[in-house]
Amino acid sequence: FLYVAYNAPHWPLHAHPEDIEQFRGVYDRGYAAIRDARYRCQLDMGLFDAEAAPLSTPEAATDEAWNALTKEEQTHESLRMAIHAAMVHQVDRNVGRLVGKLEDLGRLDDTLILFLADNGASPERPKKPDVDPDADWGSVGSFESIGRSWANVCDTPLRKWKATSHEGGINTPMIAHWPKGIKKPGSIFRQPCHLIDLLPTWMELSGASHPGESTGSPIPPLEGISITPSFQGQPLARNAPLFFEFGSGNAIRDGKWKLVRARNSPWELYDLDADRTETHDLAAAHPERAAEMDAQWEAWFKRCTGNPYPASKKKGKKQNARRK
Repeated sequence: FLYVAYNAPHWPLHAHPEDIEQFRGVYDRGYAAIRDARYRCQLDMGLFDAEAAPLSTPEAATDEAWNALTKEEQTHESLRMAIHAAMVHQVDRNVGRLVGKLEDLGRLDDTLILFLADNGASPERPKKPDVDPDADWGSVGSFESIGRSWANVCDTPLRKWKATSHEGGINTPMIAHWPKGIKKPGSIFRQPCHLIDLLPTWMELSGASHPGESTGSPIPPLEGISITPSFQGQPLARNAPLFFEFGSGNAIRDGKWKLVRARNSPWELYDLDADRTETHDLAAAHPERAAEMDAQWEAWFKRCTGNPYPASKKKGKKQNARRK
């Protein structure tokens, strides 16, 4: 078992100069143009369906936001994404090294590789620590980030970004590679999975069992399910909702239905089968379903934390339920 946790593509934006040069100028067209181009590519490759997943209204990646910048500011903004792309390029290079080593060892065909990125692009422009103001962007002496507009682009076509519970903040693609174990390589499995599903999956494949009781630290029961049926193109046997609470976001996903809110906003309800990008709020049309899912979420939060969801949290204070 090997867990490889790359920092990229989070901030600070650091990459090799020669990699940055490969992408310099690629993002000069600005936020909206890049976002539109990404969406067209996603449709062409069959990742999304235009009817069920329309491009959500941009929340920061607009032509107006780009045109309001000076030419120098636009150049700097383009450079941010060039460094970001260079970071991803380096991750890709090093994943290739691992795959190459497995191939040299004759172990690649019987190794399950799961590759996924962090949830949502980072919208922050964090306060810079003591850095060299004259350092080249992307060097270890710099401390830059992509900001909200580029995060909106990175999460195309979904809404929001990291630290929210809308799809742009909790959804990430995952690639599974296992030549001896995946029935239809190159196919797309669209049922939602969660990080809580990985341990049950590894346990099933390895023949391990849950340790149960312990005389030391409590061992919580497994809340996820094995995703091994997905490798054969079969549906998952999930019989409980998925819950989310982090930063400003709260959500519950039950089948096709998702209830989501920011901490100080009313709940929104979406049918993700018909509206993958959360563009049509159905809370008013289905108040009973929204109320039922609200009660489930509140019960989950209390079980995880021992307390009801605090009113202070809804007004903006942070207190995260670490068990998702």
